[in-house]
Amino acid sequence: MLNKKILRILGMKKQKAFSLIEIMVALLIFAIAMLGIIPLLINFMRTNVMNEVRSNANYVMQKVINDRKSSDFDNISDGSTTQNYNDIQYNISWTVDEDNSSFSQIKRVSIILKWQKPYGKGEDNLTSEVFIRKE
Repeated sequence: MLNKKILRILGMKKQKAFSLIEIMVALLIFAIAMLGIIPLLINFMRTNVMNEVRSNANYVMQKVINDRKSSDFDNISDGSTTQNYNDIQYNISWTVDEDNSSFSQIKRVSIILKWQKPYGKGEDNLTSEVFIRKE
C-alpha cells in the first residue's frame, strides 16, 4: 500500500511489460557479446578439423607400419605411395637402412607422411621409425 502511494507521488506507473527501448538495448548488448564469441567458435571449429586430420594421419601411419612389418623381410626396400583417407591425400615415403653386423639382421624403416593442412595453411608431416628384425 505504501509502495503504491510513493509511486503515485513520484508520478510513476507500475509497469507490466518491457518497453521497446529496453528490448533494443538488451538485443544490442547480446549482439556485442556474440561478436566476441564468434571468433572463438570459428577457431574451435578449425582446430577440431585440424586435429581430426592429424588423427587420420596417425591411423594411416599405423597402417603403413603394419604393412612394412608384415612384408617379407628380404623384400623390404625404399618406396613411396599416396593414400586418400577421408578426402585428404597423404603422401608417404620410406627409406630402409640395413644393419647386417649383428647376429640377427635388422632393418630400420624411416617413414615420412605428408599432407596439406586444411584451409590452405601449408603442409604438415608426421615421421616415424620402425626397427624390423628377421625371424
